[in-house]
Amino acid sequence: MTVFLSGRPLYVNKELNRSDAFVAAWLPGSEGGGVADVLFGKQQFQGRLSF
Repeated sequence: MTVFLSGRPLYVNKELNRSDAFVAAWLPGSEGGGVADVLFGKQQFQGRLSF
């Protein structure tokens, strides 16, 4: 699994092809802890899409 943290679009074709799973997190700031909790199983994912 690859977690890609960035603040701008970057070419990641090589990394994407080498990964079983790929997560792009755009400048998570203080919410980065919440992303890490879900990825490491400390919390269950929950949420609802707006559409």
